[in-house]
Amino acid sequence: MVVLKSLTNSQNITLDFLQEIANTKLVDKDFYIVPCHGISQDLATKDYLMVMGYMSEGNLRQYLKNNFGKLTW
Repeated sequence: MVVLKSLTNSQNITLDFLQEIANTKLVDKDFYIVPCHGISQDLATKDYLMVMGYMSEGNLRQYLKNNFGKLTW
């Protein structure tokens, strides 16, 4: 399962930025990083979209809010 993360107002982002997103696909899966499977573009708005792995516990902000007292660093 995947989610689409819309990068609002991203019509004019640089090629370097797009390459950085693409490079996240090269990161070892053992790291605690949400996998990025690819990049697409909304034909209507020209905004870019990141195709990312679905995280069942929600986004990072929600996860930290729900688990703040349980986390060990």
